[in-house]
Amino acid sequence: MPLVNAKCTNCGGNLKIDSNKDTAICEFCGTVFVVEKAINNFYSTNHNTIRADVVNIYETKESHKHDDLYQAARRAKNINDFDAAKKFYKKILEKDPVSWEAYFFAEYCDLPHPAWAPYFQRIRRLVDQIPTALGLIYDNVSDKQDQLNAVSIIIECTLEYIDSYVDTMRRYYNCRDAKNSAGQKGDPELIRRLRDGFSNDCSAISYALSNISQNVQNIFGANSEIAKGVHITVDASMAHLDECKNLYLENEYHSGGCYIATCVYGSYNCPQVWTLRRFRDNTLSATWYGRLFIQVYYKVSPILVEWFGYSKWFKDVGQLLLNRIIAKLQKQGVESGPYQDEI
Repeated sequence: MPLVNAKCTNCGGNLKIDSNKDTAICEFCGTVFVVEKAINNFYSTNHNTIRADVVNIYETKESHKHDDLYQAARRAKNINDFDAAKKFYKKILEKDPVSWEAYFFAEYCDLPHPAWAPYFQRIRRLVDQIPTALGLIYDNVSDKQDQLNAVSIIIECTLEYIDSYVDTMRRYYNCRDAKNSAGQKGDPELIRRLRDGFSNDCSAISYALSNISQNVQNIFGANSEIAKGVHITVDASMAHLDECKNLYLENEYHSGGCYIATCVYGSYNCPQVWTLRRFRDNTLSATWYGRLFIQVYYKVSPILVEWFGYSKWFKDVGQLLLNRIIAKLQKQGVESGPYQDEI
């Protein structure tokens, strides 16, 4: 089969894959991805177009039953007409109650798209459908490759929705936005509530993700190829969640700032950031132009982090530049041990 260009939806690696398959495994990060999404990811990234010849990714054994309804449901979902898709999938369930696709996507299409916060119970509702959907796949899809395709579709759609929710959740709990909308500034109690809300939601999502992986192991076996692939994919999603939590709980909500350094090094409390914080408090704050720089930095840097904080190039370039500055400061005698902010 001729291979086509694609880009991994997890790590962004450029791939050559068979477009006739439903799913594949990335040779770079090992995650399972949906072929159609990876191909669209390549073309949207490099050419800003979507391939029209790979829009149907759910061609499994059950899809040959009630073809007209399945095609109508998939077509509506592919163009983001989720209300229509939900109606078609519910009709399919009436005729074919063991359809994993109709069971899962009837619930999926009932969720708000894109995901929005703070309604974690919607995520919980979607995750609660997964064990039954997996059971339907196990009981009614005999071909192992078809089983893998079906499970991969469910897991990827769920994780994609969770990622969307995390992004909107982070924006909702962003202390600067919330303070502006509440007409408040520097309210410690408000900041505490926002931090606690964000942390609690992150913990709930992490628990839900671990349950997804466990459910797959329970149904298909811990040593099955399906369970191994899902484990890798879920682990990558949990790592992304931890990165989001560290970046926006420790960075955006911390009164001391150092937004870019925290983003680059992954923590507000590490030797590199301690060095920069000492330099800020002991040197920059001692002069009028240093204090002016701090004020401008605090206005500009949160915006840069929000725009580019998840970009690998931003962290790589930032670390390259900051490493040189930090090395120079440490040669000048600025310490790198634990530090408590003075401003």
